[in-house]
Amino acid sequence: MNSIVKPLLFILFLQLLSGSAYPQKDPGKDSRCDKVFRISGPRADGNGTWTSEVTLQIACNDFKQEDIPKQLSSEDKNYDGYNYKRIAPPTWTSNCAGRVFEKLFNKGPMTWNATEFEDKLLVWFGEKIYNPRENLTWGDVRPGDVVIYRKEGKPKHVAYVDDVIKNLGMVTDVIIESKADEESVFLHPIGLTENMFDPLKHNYGDIYIYRINTEKLRIEDISPKCECPKTLESQTLKVSNAKPEIVYTSDILEDGADYLIEASGTVSDWDTKNPEGVDACYCYIKWRCPNPEPWGQLLFDDKSMHQIKGSTIPYTESHNYSVHYKGTGKKMKIHCYDAIGSSGDNSGFFTVIITKQR
Repeated sequence: MNSIVKPLLFILFLQLLSGSAYPQKDPGKDSRCDKVFRISGPRADGNGTWTSEVTLQIACNDFKQEDIPKQLSSEDKNYDGYNYKRIAPPTWTSNCAGRVFEKLFNKGPMTWNATEFEDKLLVWFGEKIYNPRENLTWGDVRPGDVVIYRKEGKPKHVAYVDDVIKNLGMVTDVIIESKADEESVFLHPIGLTENMFDPLKHNYGDIYIYRINTEKLRIEDISPKCECPKTLESQTLKVSNAKPEIVYTSDILEDGADYLIEASGTVSDWDTKNPEGVDACYCYIKWRCPNPEPWGQLLFDDKSMHQIKGSTIPYTESHNYSVHYKGTGKKMKIHCYDAIGSSGDNSGFFTVIITKQR
């Protein structure tokens, strides 16, 4: 073992420094699963046909009911005074490009990004209807057209034309349906002279309008089966102190749910044959720690049990410890601190039980 002094404060400092030293694939990034579609048909410019493969995401998590009022309040403050009418509640299951994709192809809810919407769909199948630098009127804008907001030439937001208002046969205002990220869906009238302080105009830039004739396009779902991750109910794991390995739970810990973590067993950071001297929370071997010292040997998502609790957990000669943990919507990562980088003279393992509380 490295000759490192490991009182609690010092090891916590080291943990912060070493957070990116051993990069691992994060299996927690599976709160969304991919849906792949092949879209083919005549190009809008008349130059033959085109096929695009596009990847959208199905969100497996959404707002908790208790968080929605705060989100609604934030939106009300943001859009107050600018004629936005909420028609659907906030959700993480859809965003601007995903919402428009759903309106065009009746597939969703899903999320997508504005850049890919333009590069893989609009460039090939979008007929230009309105350009603020070329047109003095809305021209032939119709319900079902697509609105792209561009800032410094880059697509920033996608919306959908819900309706148009005409006066003497000419379109004077366009009613768009807009959903920004996780926000609610709003109806909002836009005019040729848009208020520069309007939230959409201010955040996303100038308006361009296109038409995609979906009746001429073929769309195929070519993705593998899209399954959202299961949430963990209970699992028992063994975490080695003798090997530099990282263990993950089989399923994700439900976001915000209360889990009980129980850890037992003893290990050694100096002796390959006798796993004694260190437990999940303390160094207790007399020659090294005359009095039990709070260590952070066993880490859960890079936090010791002391850190998770927010205070020092009392030492126990049974070497059994427990702490409550709030789920993150990801799989939990568990490993032994000293085993990562200094396992050559180590021995033993910990038994960890993680149980969702009712």
